[in-house]
Amino acid sequence: MSGSATPDFTSDGVADIFSAATGTLTVWNSQGGNTFGPATAIGSGWTVHPRRSGSTRRLCRKAISPPSPC
Repeated sequence: MSGSATPDFTSDGVADIFSAATGTLTVWNSQGGNTFGPATAIGSGWTVHPRRSGSTRRLCRKAISPPSPC
């Protein structure tokens, strides 16, 4: 995944959709043409935190060890 504002989890040059609303990171990979593949659960323990330097939010995973940088 690059550092762009639009995430591309598969690095195929097409933006993907993601959600962590339930605490599980779920990704829908773009298939181009405004269509997306089935939902893929990546893992649990995800949450959204505000960045300290502004109002932009970031997605962080709760780490067991070492402590999370969030």
